[in-house]
Amino acid sequence: MLGAARWPTSDRVQVPSGKRTDSSILEENRSSAAWSVVISTPQNRSLKRRRITLALLICAALLLVYGASPYFSFWRFTVALRSGDSAAVTARVDFPAIRASLKKQLVARFARATSSHKRWSKLGPTLIDAVVDAYATPDGLAVLISNPGALKDLRAPQQFPTGKAVNWPKVKYAFFTGPRTFVVDREGIKLRFRFEGLRWRLNELDLGLAGTTS
Repeated sequence: MLGAARWPTSDRVQVPSGKRTDSSILEENRSSAAWSVVISTPQNRSLKRRRITLALLICAALLLVYGASPYFSFWRFTVALRSGDSAAVTARVDFPAIRASLKKQLVARFARATSSHKRWSKLGPTLIDAVVDAYATPDGLAVLISNPGALKDLRAPQQFPTGKAVNWPKVKYAFFTGPRTFVVDREGIKLRFRFEGLRWRLNELDLGLAGTTS
């Protein structure tokens, strides 16, 4: 009987004791990856849920702040008018836009009334500009809001009363008309605010001079 075959020493594959074969490394990596998935997945999901919840809370808070901001701005506007603070009123009113709005209403009223009202038939652009410019001021604005008939009858003021009070409890409603627009109705007078430059400003005063509805 032949003895057990022996490979020559020189033909044996020697694996150094300090090194591992590629197959053993691959198997160990697979095992580590599996344990990593089992251990880290619940933590990742919990962290993701917390981040989503935080993002939703931040969005909800921002929406609440934005939704309340025009009401707060309108209140500050009324305080500025009541106290006669011209600088504060000017900061909250776009007077060039107010002038354009009032002139547009007067021109429309003039166009309809020329045939029936002698006083209107004699009006010209110069007189309209002069009257509007007189009222498109912090003091004139308070007069117009409290008494829109002053401009409807085209009465140019000689002198505005100081500290003209506006009866704000007569406000009928106030709400958003768009993502960046807000309207306040005070007995048919519509104050339209617009969000510009991170603040709300009055940019249109609708006195109903042109007979338009909104």
